[in-house]
Amino acid sequence: PDQCGNSTSVTGVYTFAQLVSAGFLDVNGQALHNYLFDTCTSTVISPLKPCTVYLALAYEYAPAAKGDFIADNSLAGFAMWEVTGDYNAILVDSLYTAMGI
Repeated sequence: PDQCGNSTSVTGVYTFAQLVSAGFLDVNGQALHNYLFDTCTSTVISPLKPCTVYLALAYEYAPAAKGDFIADNSLAGFAMWEVTGDYNAILVDSLYTAMGI
């Protein structure tokens, strides 16, 4: 367990789908807790109470920003490392929508 008594995963890394099932995000991928948006990194940061633990994740805005960049610069396509942890294709769909495909 962590310092707050909560069980932790082996690596401390959650997939996007696990963030939904753990109750950090709703089924639409929106944060269920107060959050800040770091415009520099396009990252959502959510302080989890009562612990001093911060959840940082690539929200659907990050893939959409990448899709916008691809479309705006007329690039031929993209490569993604791994998307099996996506939930209902929220992240992939945001990329596709931004690219217009």
